[in-house]
Amino acid sequence: MAVLTLEARTILGPLTTTFTPPAPCSGAVGLCSTCDVAWYGQLCGPTGAADATSCWPATSKGAQAARPPIFGWGFYSPGYICPAGFTSACSATAGSLSDWVPQFVMSAGETAVGCCPPGFGCANINGQTCLAVATSITVGTVTCNSGSSDGFAWATIPNAALGIDSINLFAPMIEIAWQQSDLPESLRSSSTVTRVTSATNSASQQTMSATASTSSQTGIVAGSGGGGTLASAGLSTGAVAGLAVGVTALVFGIAIAAFYVWRKKRRQDAPLGEGYDGSPGGGGPAPASVAWPASATTEAEAKYFYSGHPEKPAELHHVQRFEAPGQDSQPRELAA
Repeated sequence: MAVLTLEARTILGPLTTTFTPPAPCSGAVGLCSTCDVAWYGQLCGPTGAADATSCWPATSKGAQAARPPIFGWGFYSPGYICPAGFTSACSATAGSLSDWVPQFVMSAGETAVGCCPPGFGCANINGQTCLAVATSITVGTVTCNSGSSDGFAWATIPNAALGIDSINLFAPMIEIAWQQSDLPESLRSSSTVTRVTSATNSASQQTMSATASTSSQTGIVAGSGGGGTLASAGLSTGAVAGLAVGVTALVFGIAIAAFYVWRKKRRQDAPLGEGYDGSPGGGGPAPASVAWPASATTEAEAKYFYSGHPEKPAELHHVQRFEAPGQDSQPRELAA
């Protein structure tokens, strides 16, 4: 899979206020109950799974329509506030060396930030996206048929019976970019990306670490998570090394698997069926990680989200899961 860089600038619009995605956007939905890949920010469209554009900040009139699932839609400029629940996972400044090279060409004097859910790293696998690996999580799975969803089930990782000990999680990257002149007067004196992206975003209280690791083969940059150490954000230093080093299993397991996932997801009326190379857990071994503090998607949320036309969104109850040894791993009931 290609690492896409130096592509023509595709500006989706400005992002200078805090965007809060709908609750279902923060829940991972699995490709199938026996697979080792799950996605955030998707819905069942007429031809299969597709980007849920409601999970992205609003775009300006005339902005480019969404491209294939999650990978490199465009960026927001001027933009200097990550969405609520996202963190500054990687950054770059035009004319300076950085661990992350944005997919889109930067203008002179521009700073760009890749916003991801806490614990995710920035990746470029046929387009920029967010990537993490979980070793302890429960996700909902659905089947897409002609724009509607059915076959809801739970998939719990690890699954010893299937030999699956981790799951690859993909999420949309929200890239923001700004010039110094775009910033409010109160922020222009700041010399760090951290202050710009976090001080103005009281809803998500995000910060950015000064350190990151990268892999030139996949463009993966390990993010620092939602303020603090990598471990507290959901990825241990060992997991960061697993994501960052150019391991053959990662390059071919994640990149090639992602291609087959993408191809399968674009087929008309194709269910989110068997493992993405035809066998359970078909992505190859994923890098090691620790228990994942992610959100489980309730059945009502998945049906609401994947229907494409919610009927009673007010009745949804977001469930936050923090898996740990000895914890009850069963999905919680919806509140009455």
